Amino acid sequence: MQRLVDRPAAAPAAGMNPAFNSQAFLREWRMWAAGAVVAYLLANLLIAGWPHLFIPDLSHPYFNEGDGLFNAALIQRVMEGWVYSNPRVGYPFDSSLLDYPNSDTLNFVLLRLYGIITGNFFGAMNLFIIFSFPLSFISAYWAGRHFGVRDTLAVMMAFLFAFMPFPFTRFNHILLLSYFTVPIFFYFGNQIVHMSAPTRAATSRAGRLLPYGIGVLSASFGLYNAAFGMILLATAALFSVLMNRSLAGARYAALLILGIGIGIGLNVAPNVVHRMEVGANTTVAARSPVESEIFGLKLIQMLYPRYHHRVPALASMTERYEEGRPLVNENHSAALGMIGSLGFLALGAVIAAALARRPVDPRLSFLSLTVLILFLFGTIGGLGAIFADQISPLVRAWNRISVFISFGALTSFTLLLQAGLERWLAEPRLRQVAWVAAGALTVIGIADQTPAVCVPCNNEARAKFEEERAFVQAIEQAVPAGSPIYQLPFMSFPEARPRHKLLDYALASGFVNSRTLRWSYGGMMGRAGDLFYQSLAEQPVERQLSVLRRLGFAGIYLDRRGYPDGGNDIIGQLTRLLKSGPLLTRDDGAILFFRLDTPAVDLTGLSPGQIMERAGYRVDTRGRYMADLSEGLSFSQSIWPSYIKDIQGLSMVESWGRWSNADTTPTVRILFSDPLPAEFTLVLSAQAFGPNADAPTLVRIGEHSYPITIGPAAAEYRIAVSLGAEKSTTIEIVPPKPISPNELGINDDPRRLGIGLIQLRIETKP
Repeated sequence: MQRLVDRPAAAPAAGMNPAFNSQAFLREWRMWAAGAVVAYLLANLLIAGWPHLFIPDLSHPYFNEGDGLFNAALIQRVMEGWVYSNPRVGYPFDSSLLDYPNSDTLNFVLLRLYGIITGNFFGAMNLFIIFSFPLSFISAYWAGRHFGVRDTLAVMMAFLFAFMPFPFTRFNHILLLSYFTVPIFFYFGNQIVHMSAPTRAATSRAGRLLPYGIGVLSASFGLYNAAFGMILLATAALFSVLMNRSLAGARYAALLILGIGIGIGLNVAPNVVHRMEVGANTTVAARSPVESEIFGLKLIQMLYPRYHHRVPALASMTERYEEGRPLVNENHSAALGMIGSLGFLALGAVIAAALARRPVDPRLSFLSLTVLILFLFGTIGGLGAIFADQISPLVRAWNRISVFISFGALTSFTLLLQAGLERWLAEPRLRQVAWVAAGALTVIGIADQTPAVCVPCNNEARAKFEEERAFVQAIEQAVPAGSPIYQLPFMSFPEARPRHKLLDYALASGFVNSRTLRWSYGGMMGRAGDLFYQSLAEQPVERQLSVLRRLGFAGIYLDRRGYPDGGNDIIGQLTRLLKSGPLLTRDDGAILFFRLDTPAVDLTGLSPGQIMERAGYRVDTRGRYMADLSEGLSFSQSIWPSYIKDIQGLSMVESWGRWSNADTTPTVRILFSDPLPAEFTLVLSAQAFGPNADAPTLVRIGEHSYPITIGPAAAEYRIAVSLGAEKSTTIEIVPPKPISPNELGINDDPRRLGIGLIQLRIETKP
């Protein structure tokens, strides 16, 4: 075989292995099946250790916090019906996930299958992770052989791809572990490159339908790989036109891309229909073009050692970089490993050779152009950022394109290694050396690319999970089957920010670890249930209990990590009002359960409005709770009552209320939805900061002004207001001397504070 560089331009089919087809792949079943078994065993060994070499550890989820719990909730939904809705979360409101589009239908089908086998979400999750390695091995071996790689070296390449650094940092995003689709895109890309004329298979009826079928299937294993695959196919089409001076390859690529587009459309069709029926939800999955750069690819992270490398010196090298540099996030998973980095850099030499007009093997030319285009899309400030800025920001984590770059780099390294061996050696010596080289490089590469198994970490994770699961099961035994449980503190779903020490999705533990209990957490962000619970959680505890009893809730699940005081205040209030302490406390003391002796209430078939009516507590579409002027306005809440249109000039919410902040606006302006009464008494609870105490504070209502002197301690002030015929919708409070704690030498707080507002109430004569 000729060398891959310095060889004449190949004929259209020369960049492929024409002898390797489906029949040849099946004849080599011993090779790839054995490799898949080894990949399965090796995955078990690297993740769970020797005791689980043959049988995966299905006793606990491999990742059980943050996004790992989001995955768990999705799997539980799939196992109990389907992912779109589940009556046990967001109770008693709709828990539809249709506002959160995805293109993962076949991933969910696999997870449901694994769930049927194991009977629980964590077993399904772990099998999905484990089997991603042998599946990726098989697809990489198949694609490598189609690229003309010798079987021994194809085994090496497939192992290095299956066990690249990426999957070991993605157990929290298991839907990204369907990376076995990546080699399939490269296979079709290589076919397109060498398609100078339509083939007989492509022009048959089955051949014309095949691209659509492939596109639909590949699009159902995740949006990201589908989008990156379309970029690869478009690159292959361009290369085919330039190399073959024919549109045959471009036409085939267009059909594949169209098929992928149809597949994505079919996956998101339920989301589109839902949006047409109930309207858009602009609060969920709102992406910004800025995120495409925040989560972009960085060359240095691709070439540096993997995160938490086995060798301490190499691990320290990466840690030092990540500690002090900007825009370091999930993109640390983009490391290519030592061999992948060599292949990536070698492609730069291939491009240089092509620019110097040296003959280059078309496979390497295609791979170098593809990897370059993929890198330009993925890198910070690259083509992906332009796409996000000008077309759509929905594809935001462009660093995930590193999986495609990794396969291209490993294939290039393998082809160049094969060329070197074939240049200097002949059979049978060639095959012997190829086996030795492949074995050595596989061992070195896997050691470089994978983390050391941490048995103590696994034991700790198992113990923590068993503690969570036992606590939830204890709740399930303490209340009637199917009972609803109210969860505090409130957190939106999905993609909420952490609340103090409480991580996003932590409240999903109740749902995934129970069988029949229904939970308040998990309704879709921005919809009626989410707005209802967000507003309710701001109300006094006594009122919350009243609403819960009217809705038939059987208990309160309280996570202390979500409160700055560890939940001591609300625990004290609940204990006082319920006349008893928590029924259950988790072993670590982080979560408590208060039982409510409330009769069950049937809310089946009620609309959100009817549920709120039954609860005696309503919120509008902006999340404002329905109230009248006499109920007052508490400034310690982050949600305003419905009669408030807007409030300007306040600082952040604190446990007691809010300070006026002259850095935002000089005065506090409270805008009401409707005109204020002609006569009323304004009752204001407030305190003054620093020199604002004992100086006149002006309260303006329309054209009327009322000076009051507010002291440094919290107190109530009453103002008799008479507006006559004037229709006013604004109350304005003018602090006399806004000043910052920093200016007074108290601390470093730069806010210019004036009046601390605690509560405002309007009293009218009956």
